[in-house]
Amino acid sequence: MQVGHSTVDGEMARTGIKINYTASEYNVRIDRFIVEYGKSPTGYGGIYSGANLELSNSIIRYNDGYGLYNVGQSLTINGSSIHGNNTGGGTYSNSPLNTMTININNSTISNNGFGFYSGEHSVTSINSSTISANRQGGVSGASIYVQNSILAENLYTYGEKDCEGTVISNGYNILGSTSYCTFVAATGDQVGVDAGLGTFLPTYGYHPILADSPAINNANPSTCSPVDQRGVERLSCDIGAYEYLVPGAPSTMSILSGIISTLLQINNIMHR
Repeated sequence: MQVGHSTVDGEMARTGIKINYTASEYNVRIDRFIVEYGKSPTGYGGIYSGANLELSNSIIRYNDGYGLYNVGQSLTINGSSIHGNNTGGGTYSNSPLNTMTININNSTISNNGFGFYSGEHSVTSINSSTISANRQGGVSGASIYVQNSILAENLYTYGEKDCEGTVISNGYNILGSTSYCTFVAATGDQVGVDAGLGTFLPTYGYHPILADSPAINNANPSTCSPVDQRGVERLSCDIGAYEYLVPGAPSTMSILSGIISTLLQINNIMHR
C-alpha cells in the first residue's frame, strides 16, 4: 500500500496529466499524486480530464492555468487539496452537452484564482470541505448542494464573494457572505460569521481551524465524513475539511514567514 505521494512536475512547459476528451467512456482514478508546475497555451495547467475521474488523497498545486479542468461526465474529489493555481482557478468543470455529476468530499480548495466553477449542466455536491482564500470567488455554478462545509474568506474586486449562482444547503455549513448568490439555507447553517480558520499550510494543503472556531462540534454526525482530509478520525464532527484536536506537544514546527532575527530567537529557545 502506497503511503507517500508520486509527483508529476510539468516544469512550466506542459500539462501535468492529460486524459483526452475521447476517454469519456473510461473511469480513471488518480490516487496519492502531487501534480505541480503544469502549464499549456490552452490553460490546462495541472490536470485535463475527459474521463470519469476520481481524484483521491492528492495535491494539485502551483500550476499556471487551471489546477483541474474537467469535461468528463463525472468528477469525484476525495481527501485532496487544490491550491496555489494562480493564473486560472482551482477547478473548472463543464460538459456542454451532457449532465455532469460532481462530488467533493473532505477536501480543500484554497489560494487559487477562483475556487470552483461548474457549468449549467452540472450537479455538484460538496461535503465536509473547505473552500477559502481564493482571489476571484469561492464557488460558482447552477446547482450546488453543500453540507458540513466552510465557504468563507474568498475575495473579489468589491469584497467577499464566497458563492455565485444557486447554492442549496443540506445543512450545517458556514458561509461568510451570500451577497453574490441565491442561498437556500437549512438546519445548522451559520451565515455571516467568522469561520475561525487558521493560516493555510501549503505543505499539507489545508486550513486548520482555531480553538474558538464555530465549526467545532457543529457538523451533522449522521452525514459528516468519518475521517477528515488528513485521515484523522472525526470524534465530534467539525464543519469543513479539518477536525480540531486539542493540541499536544508539537512533533514538528514550520515557520511560514518572519525575519531572520525572529527565527534565530526561536531556534535558541528550542535548543535551550
